[in-house]
Amino acid sequence: MRNSVVPDILVFSFQEVASYELDSISEKWEKILSKGLESLGQHYLVVRKSFSSTLLTIKFAKEEIKSRITQVQDDTVKLGMLGRAAIVTK
Repeated sequence: MRNSVVPDILVFSFQEVASYELDSISEKWEKILSKGLESLGQHYLVVRKSFSSTLLTIKFAKEEIKSRITQVQDDTVKLGMLGRAAIVTK
């Protein structure tokens, strides 16, 4: 990406992920996303993966700043009676 700002942190979320497939789906998406992020010309590492209900979230940070990211925490907010949820990361 020429003349573009490359973000330090990227967050990807996927809905409707079955919990019984979580490990395999999570690993597959991590590999796909990592390969895609290589096109940005930066090396990104996974900071945290989170799963709540059927929502999978994978957070990446540039390798050069990962050491400055500490105490990453997730909190889940349940929304309604259908079991929907949101993941908040701080």
